[in-house]
Parts: sequence; C-alpha cells; structure tokens
Amino acid sequence: MSKKISLGAAIAFTVIVITATITMTWLFARRSFDETAYNLSEREAMYSKLAEVDDYVRQNYTGAIGEGELVNQLVTGYLNGTGDAYARYYDAAAYARLKQSYNDQRVQIGIVPRMDESGYIVVDEVYPDSPAQAAGLQEGDLIVRIDETDITAENYSEAVSMLYGAAGTKMNIVVRRGVEDSTLPDMTRRFVEVPSVYSSMLENQIGLVVIKDFADNTPDQFTKQVDRLIDEGAQGLVFDVRGVSITSSGTSALDSVAEALDKLLPSGVLASTVDKTGRVENTKISDAREVTLPMAVLINEKTSGESELFAAVIRDYNKGKLIGQKTAGKGTMQRIFPLTDGSAIEITTAVYNPPTSPSFDGEGVRPDFEVKMNDDSMPGNLLTDPQLQKAVDSIIATIRMNMTIIDLEPEESGGTASATSLPDAAYASSSEEEPSAAESSETASSGEESSAAESSDMEEPRDVSGEASSEEEEASSSEPEPEAEPEPAREPLDLTEFSAAIDLLAGLTFEVPAPPAPPVQSEAPAASEPVVSEPPASQPAESQPAESVAPAESQAESQPPAESSGTESGPEGSSSEETATSGEEETESSSEASSAPPARLGAFSSGRR
Repeated sequence: MSKKISLGAAIAFTVIVITATITMTWLFARRSFDETAYNLSEREAMYSKLAEVDDYVRQNYTGAIGEGELVNQLVTGYLNGTGDAYARYYDAAAYARLKQSYNDQRVQIGIVPRMDESGYIVVDEVYPDSPAQAAGLQEGDLIVRIDETDITAENYSEAVSMLYGAAGTKMNIVVRRGVEDSTLPDMTRRFVEVPSVYSSMLENQIGLVVIKDFADNTPDQFTKQVDRLIDEGAQGLVFDVRGVSITSSGTSALDSVAEALDKLLPSGVLASTVDKTGRVENTKISDAREVTLPMAVLINEKTSGESELFAAVIRDYNKGKLIGQKTAGKGTMQRIFPLTDGSAIEITTAVYNPPTSPSFDGEGVRPDFEVKMNDDSMPGNLLTDPQLQKAVDSIIATIRMNMTIIDLEPEESGGTASATSLPDAAYASSSEEEPSAAESSETASSGEESSAAESSDMEEPRDVSGEASSEEEEASSSEPEPEAEPEPAREPLDLTEFSAAIDLLAGLTFEVPAPPAPPVQSEAPAASEPVVSEPPASQPAESQPAESVAPAESQAESQPPAESSGTESGPEGSSSEETATSGEEETESSSEASSAPPARLGAFSSGRR
C-alpha cells in the first residue's frame, strides 16, 4: 500500500536537497578558485620579477638586444626550470625540419655523414634511390669540398648542414676515393626516404632485423623485411634495437612501435599510457595474426624510449629473450605543442605501461642474458659481436628444444614417451590426437601378435624342428601330466581357410614361397592332413603355428632316406618325390583327419590371422 507524507515534510525534504547541492557546489568551486588563485599569485610573482629584470637590462645594457633570440632563450630557460629532463624548445626552422623527419622525408643528397680524423665528411651509408646513389657515391668515400668550401674539423658542422637545403637546389662536391679526387657536379637536393629497418640472413638460417628508428615509415619497412626473411626460410629472428633513441615524439612513435609489434604478437594489449591525473589512454591492441618463430632482442645502455618498450613487450609475451645490457630507462612519452609563431615546445605528458611488467621509467629494462661488448666488437658481425652470438645461440637452443618436444610426441604406431613428459602447451595441442591407454594397449598387443605370426612364417624348417625336438625332450623327461579335459567342440574350419593354412605349411617344409591358394577341391585336405597331427600331451591345445609344425618334422625323419633327400632337394627335384609321398600318406591322412579335433584346426587358423 502507498504511504502519504504531509506537505510540510515534502517542503522540508526539498529544502534539504537544495541546501546540500548548493553546499557541494560551493565547496568544489572554492577548491578550484583556491587552486586558480594560487597559480595566479605564482604567475604574478614570476611576471613581476621578469619585468623588473627586463627594466634593468633595457635601461643599463650597452649592447643591442635581439628580441627574437631573447624570447627563444626565455622559453628555453622556462622549460629547463620545470625539471623535465626531456622538455625542449624548437624554433620555427628547427620545428619545420622535425616535421619532415617524422615522415623520414628529408631534403638532402641521401647519405649518412660522419667526421673523419682529418675533419672530412665520411660517407657511412648511401640511401637507396637517392641523388648520392645516382651519382655513384659509395660507403667510405670522403667529401673534402662542397661548392667553394674546403671541409675541415673547424667547419665540419657547417659543411654537414650544407648537404641539406631547399628541394631542387644544386651543389658541387669533391669526393676523394683512395688517393684520387673527383668532382660530382650539380648534385640536386630532394626529398629522400630514409631507411629505418635493415635485414640480413645469418648462419643457421637466423634472420637479423636492425631497427634504426621508429618513425612513420618504420612499420611498412619492418613488415617487408620480416616477410622477406620468412620467405627465405628463416628459422628464427633477432631484432637489434641497440642505441635506438627515438627521434619522433608523441603518439607517432608509439603508433610505430605498436604496428611493428602487431606484426609479431598474438591478440592482446601491447601498451598503454597514463597521464598526470592517472587516466589510462592510448591503449594499443594487437590482432590474432602472429609470427611463431623463436626471437631475441638486442639491447644496450643507449636503447631508450619506445625501443625499450619494444623489447619489454616482446618479453612480456614470452616471445623471445633480451640480450645485452640494461637500457636507459626512459619510460615516458613526450608531446609537441605548436606555438603561434611557428615554433613549438615538447614536454612529458604520460608514462608508458607494458602489458604485464612494471613501468621501466627510471629503472631500465634488464636483459635475460647480460653480455658486454669489448674493444674489438663490431656490431652486426657474427664473428666479433658477442651479444649477437648469444642471441643466435639462444634461438638455436629454442629450436632444438622444440624439435625434441616434437620427437617425444607419441606416433600412430605406438611411441614410448608419455604425454606428461611434454610441456603444457605441447600437451594441450596434442591431447586431442593421442589414443587412450586402453586403445594403446590393444594396438600394442595386436601388433605383437601380428609380428609373432610373421616371424613364425619366416622361420626355416631346421629351426622349427630343433625347437620341437628340445620341447619333446623336456616333455619326455618330465613326469606325465594328467590327461587334459577335452575342449568343447568348435565350428569346423571352412575349406578355403584350411587350404590356405596347408599351403603355408607346404612352403615351410620345402623352403619355397607358398604358391597361390588353389581352388577348393576334395584332395586339398587329404594331401596335407598329416601335417596337422596331434601335439604332445604337454603342449596346450591352442599353440602357435611353429609348434604345430614340430610333429610333422619328426614324422618326416622316420620316413625312408629317399623321401628325406627328396624333401631337402630344391623345387625342381622334389616334384616326383612329393607325388610318391602324397600317394603313400593319403590312406593314413584320411584316417587321422577324421580323428583330428576341429578345435586344433580352428586354433591354427586363428594364429595365421
């Protein structure tokens, strides 16, 4: 039933609700105001001090003040004062170059420069499809002159900057190769795609993937290089991110790392970021497609930022081991904010979180196998790179372990390894295909019976007679056993099966292969019935075919010498003897056949099958 309240109670309740709402709103507003007022007071103090400094300088400094440079330095000083180790200010020109580097599209001639001992520019690498490659520049060449400027150690930085410029502009360079100098005129600057991923095939079909940067074009290059190695038959993959400090910032680098990892890993969370308020955002997810080859990642103390995240995620998914030295420990994400005059600032905005391991910010990523480089080490050379050698050894050990697991799996013919000796993953994948214990025992017993029957078919008459004679001696020397009770009658053997059994015994007696089964006729049982004579009383009623042949052999020894010699002769000289013997034995065999119990014939036929 419904209850009614008075009008006064309803008004009082409404007033209470309104009062509580106003109170909560006032408290929240006051807190926000206090925080804003605090920031305002701090800002006012900062601006007041800066204005005071500016007044003193402008009134007393005798030199000229560059307003633009003054503003740039003010912004730089402000960012340095925040304590953010990764905060940075880009003027308009630097920010324009940075945006080009995000796409790895840079206006230059297409080389990686390095200063020689004499101050010249050494060509460390020539990018494919670049003006430098078209002009014939090679690794190791020295650039000694650009236009009218001779390159020295003092002006090296200025000379390198001359390699860059507006697209379409030209320059002349002098290249020294060996002891000869040659001039390359009209080198045209243009946009060149900078390779960020390289690959090669090592010994033992181990693929090496070297990552130089995680830029916008890295995922596409990464996918192509990994697919190429797999097509060439790679049995494992080593990823080298040593010395990789990400040049791009924000979600650009995070997206690049996530796309590369998505190529390798199964479905699941790859990484996420947490901002200053604790809110989780930028969560990266992988799809179900993956690369199942064993992996290893090379890291060192210069591996920083998103490259550390790449290594940590590979290990979190248990895809490979980390080899090298502890990384730099930069587990934060930076974001760039453009300013109105074309410049920009970069500040830290979030912390990276790997899928399962804790944040590596300030801690670094520790390797599974710590291996240090020595003075003679050459990165990328399998003979002189101990970290790469350890990575290859780790992958080979994983491959061998997987092969051992496969060899231990039970085969259809009946293996000896048990399912409990396999790892959980291998056991789970093979449990549906393994036969039960009862089926395995039945298969094994049937296999033993068939192998015993085949071995008895292949035995020679001499071995059979020897075994039979020894068994007869044991039976004669032992005390007579009480007569066994007669077995119940079984169904008589059909003539076709009986004929096949007789053909087998004939082949064993004359050492020739058994001929094809003849058509069913009345003479077939009479011709072979003496062979199925009654066994000694000490033998069981159902015996193997080899035991049934023994009485026939002992009976053959009691025949005249002519018949014995005819029995041992080859197929050509035994045909007449067989006719005579079969004629003399026909009368005896007919009488013995009527007395032989059907159970013996059935037992013999069962052993043959």
